[in-house]
Amino acid sequence: MSNLNELSLKAVSHLIQSGTVQPRELVSDCIARIELCEEELKAFTTFDPERVFDQLTEVERQGNKSALFGVPVGIKDIMETAGMRTTMGSKIYRDYVPQRDAVCVSALKTAGALVAGKTETTEFAYYYPGRTRNPHAPDHTPGGSSMGSAAAVSRMMIPLALGTQTAGSVIRPAAYCGVTGYKASHGSFSLAGVCGFAQNLDTLGFFVRKVEDLTTVRHTLSGAPAEILPLSGRIRAALVKTPHWEMADASQQQLIEDVCRHLQGHQIEISEIDVGPSDGALTQAQITIMGYEGCRSLSAEYANFSHLLSDQIKALIEQGQQTTHTAYLEAIKLGNIWQKKMRSVFKDYDVLITPSAPGEAPQGLDSTGDPIFNRVWTLLKVPCIHLPVAFGPNGLPLGVQLIGAFNQDDRLIRAAHQIQEVLAEFEFVPN
Repeated sequence: MSNLNELSLKAVSHLIQSGTVQPRELVSDCIARIELCEEELKAFTTFDPERVFDQLTEVERQGNKSALFGVPVGIKDIMETAGMRTTMGSKIYRDYVPQRDAVCVSALKTAGALVAGKTETTEFAYYYPGRTRNPHAPDHTPGGSSMGSAAAVSRMMIPLALGTQTAGSVIRPAAYCGVTGYKASHGSFSLAGVCGFAQNLDTLGFFVRKVEDLTTVRHTLSGAPAEILPLSGRIRAALVKTPHWEMADASQQQLIEDVCRHLQGHQIEISEIDVGPSDGALTQAQITIMGYEGCRSLSAEYANFSHLLSDQIKALIEQGQQTTHTAYLEAIKLGNIWQKKMRSVFKDYDVLITPSAPGEAPQGLDSTGDPIFNRVWTLLKVPCIHLPVAFGPNGLPLGVQLIGAFNQDDRLIRAAHQIQEVLAEFEFVPN
C-alpha cells in the first residue's frame, strides 16, 4: 500500500494495529514526502530521517502496540526534545539541545510515536515569522505561531503535529493551511518542558486531518475516551459574530452564514447570541495579560541578549513593562467573570460557531495574520476546534471555529464530528 502519508491518523493507526501495514511503510512514505516538499515549504527547523528510523527500530524492539505506535509526529520547536535542538525560533537558542523531553513529548514517545522532527515556529511563539510557507500558496503566510506544524500536516508530510496557543497560534494556522486544529481547555495537558510565554493563556493543541483523530491523541496524553460517542438529541449551536465581525472579509462572513443555514437544514438548531461586552473589552484583556506575562517570561533574554531579539518581541516586552499591576489584575478579573458566565451559556448550547480568522491567508510573509477571532476564547480558557470547510475566492482555505464549554472537550469533539459529517455535503460558492 502506497501514499500512507496521505491517510488520517485514525485510518493509518487502524491499518498498523490490524497488521495490514507495517510502521516502516508509513515512516518511509512520510520521509519521502518531507524530502520532496521541504525545500519549498520549510515546515521543519530540524529533520533527520536516520534519527526517525532509529526511533522506529527501538519502538519495534519494545513491541508497543498503542494507537500511536510507529506514527511520525511533528513537534513544535518550543517543546524540549532530548538530544535534539529546541530553538524556540530564536537566535539565542539556535544551538540549544535539551537533555530531557517535554512531558507531552515524553508521553507520545512512551506510546510508541516517533518524533519526525521539530516544526518551525515564530520567535518564542510570538509574531516574528519563521521560514514556513503556506502549503496552498508559497507567497502567503501559513499563520503563526505553530506554522510548521499546520503546514506539515496540510502538505501530507505527517498525520499529526503538536502546537500551542497563547492568542491564536493553533486555530489561525489551521485555518490558513486548511487542516483540523484543536486548542484544548486551558490546563488540560502539562506544559512542563514547553517554552512558556503567558501562564494564564498558554495551551497545548494538535493538528490533524479529521476530528476523530483528536480522540487518539487525547487518549494517549490524558486517558480521555478513545472513541467518539454520538451526542443524544439535536445539537444546539449558536452563531457568535463577536464585536469584531466587521473585520472578517465578505467571503468569511458569507461562509459562516451559509454554514449555519446548511446545518439548520440538517436538524441542527442554530441561534445567534452575543458573548462578552460589545466594546471588545475581553480582547483587550487578553492583550493586556499576554503583554504583562510575556515580558516577564522573557526578562532574562531581554536583559542579556536584547541584540538577538526581534523588534516585535522587544516592543511587546516594553509594552508589558508599561502595563501596571492594577491593569493586569483588572484584566484577569474580567476574564474570570466571563469564564463563570460562560457556564450559563453552555447550559443552553452545545457549541458556538464563530470565525477562525478574518478570511483567507493574507499575501506576504512579513506577518502571520491577525488573531482577532481567537483572543477571547483563549482568554476564556475554553476548547476550540477549527474545521476546514471550503476555499475562498483566491483558492485558499476557509473554515469555521467551534467553541465548547470549559473542560468539556470531549463533548465539543463529539459535536464537531457530527458537524464535520454534515458539512461533507456542503458546497460553497463565494459571491
